[in-house]
Amino acid sequence: MFNGEWKEALARAKVRYRIPYTCRHTRASELLTAGIDSAYAAKQMGHTLEMFHRTYAEGIDEMRGAAQREKIRALGHEKPPLSQLDRNWTGENFEEKKRA
Repeated sequence: MFNGEWKEALARAKVRYRIPYTCRHTRASELLTAGIDSAYAAKQMGHTLEMFHRTYAEGIDEMRGAAQREKIRALGHEKPPLSQLDRNWTGENFEEKKRA
């Protein structure tokens, strides 16, 4: 029953089919990207803080790292190394693979 209604809602919204669970990960990513405190995000997701950290630890680390690198850039003293996430977004990985 739920799956049929879910498919209808996605079709009306013109969104490609995805399982509902995927939306939870999308929401967690949105919260982390927005810089929402992980304790608050965990509460929003219905997780304990421990579960939230265990499930989304990689995303949390990337977001914290990105924030710290931005602070270093703002100081203007050095250019910190790019994280894997930064390389993906800047296309550096693509350029490296093209050269190889």
